[in-house]
Amino acid sequence: RGWAYLHAGQPNDALASFREALRLDPTCQWARSGMLEALKARYWVYRQMLRWFLWMSRLPAGLQIGLLIGVFVLSYAVGGLAKSDSPLHIPAIVLLCGVAVFAVLTWISTPLFNLLLMTSRHGRLVLEPGEKRQALAIGVLLALVLICVVMYFTTKPLLYHVFGVSGFTFLFMLLPVTLSSRMEGNRRYVMIAIAVAMFVLNAFVVSEFLEAERAYQRILLMGDEPKDPQLRLGFRLRANTEVKTVEDNIDSAYKLHRNSTYLLWAALILGNSFAFIPQRR
Repeated sequence: RGWAYLHAGQPNDALASFREALRLDPTCQWARSGMLEALKARYWVYRQMLRWFLWMSRLPAGLQIGLLIGVFVLSYAVGGLAKSDSPLHIPAIVLLCGVAVFAVLTWISTPLFNLLLMTSRHGRLVLEPGEKRQALAIGVLLALVLICVVMYFTTKPLLYHVFGVSGFTFLFMLLPVTLSSRMEGNRRYVMIAIAVAMFVLNAFVVSEFLEAERAYQRILLMGDEPKDPQLRLGFRLRANTEVKTVEDNIDSAYKLHRNSTYLLWAALILGNSFAFIPQRR
């Protein structure tokens, strides 16, 4: 009955039903899962997402795939409008951002709202230790993303590259960290390895940006160009060398970041697809 209440959009009635079911059988995992969903459904955002998931689950598999393809095609078309000079390009950007936020939430909604449940007594009782650890990991990554966003807009030149790329990396890491909880055995370790690889590669990218920052500081310490013609030539050669060092390191950092992102994204999709391949017993 609790799941019927959830399908009807009545989380409070569902919560009461699941609580009674757990009173009668504290080991019932079906009731525990339902109570978790009912607790999270009290939040308006999660309630709308739950309605979407439940509605999608009632559709035939072919129609589900067709709907997702339709959303992808529509997003591609809207992306073209967002890049154009059309009067609709502002609404198109807003729509794309909304779709992107919704897409990310569909991946991380479970641990994100589990994190919110940890602030309530009932939530802490229902959540299992593994779910709590994953929720805390998601919370730490989101906090790092927020710090990077703030620093990106407030830090000095060149260093904002560090916080921009790092913020993107921490946001990207949310996906394998979330997926790792849905997999078992080697597949789970693959997701964890991808998350670790993202962090390590980001460290290499940051080191390139920091080298560019050091070269930039050396340029500032050189001061004004000397008036002596003999000294002026050496000054310009040193300045040009340092400027080239700055440009080369920034270019190298962005190339490494771009190529590693493509590679890890492909690994993430491949690793995620393994979740649907049955394992041998």
